Amino acid sequence: LTLVFGMVFAENLPTPPQVLSPDLRAERIGEATKSHNKSQKEEVWKMAGRWDDINRLCDRVRETSFSIHCFLGFGHVEKIYRRALVHRLRKRGLRAEEEPPVEVYDEGGTKRGQRAPDLFVEECLMIELKARRTVVSGDVAQLLGYVRASRIENGLLINFGAPRLYVKKYVLTPR
Repeated sequence: LTLVFGMVFAENLPTPPQVLSPDLRAERIGEATKSHNKSQKEEVWKMAGRWDDINRLCDRVRETSFSIHCFLGFGHVEKIYRRALVHRLRKRGLRAEEEPPVEVYDEGGTKRGQRAPDLFVEECLMIELKARRTVVSGDVAQLLGYVRASRIENGLLINFGAPRLYVKKYVLTPR
């Protein structure tokens, strides 16, 4: 693993089964992306199973987390922040699942079981929430384990437990 500007890259990670190839994605999106209607484009990308820009999705989650942190402050248990984040993301029109079962695969592609991360947004972003004073290496390892084993490319680690909101994005991609 290599840490580069807050993003983590893993070598030789197999392509997840739910990720569409660029050709198939373009075929599914078709003529709708030629329209100038931004909300229509976004809806078509959602229907295709991917966001056109994962960074935009992460920004929306980050902004929502910040507003929750400003309103609630720090000192609550993780469940309070999780429920608030799910509620507000759904109000913003995003598909957010609380503790969904996510399939876990080994390096050969064999299904080995299920895990339940804190949040799964738009079927392409895994979020691990914490409500601690500081983030420790075990928290990062937990998120990376979820991301790698479930073959999801993107993960966010969010800590609401400190006076200052902590958000860090991790990306696992083949190199």
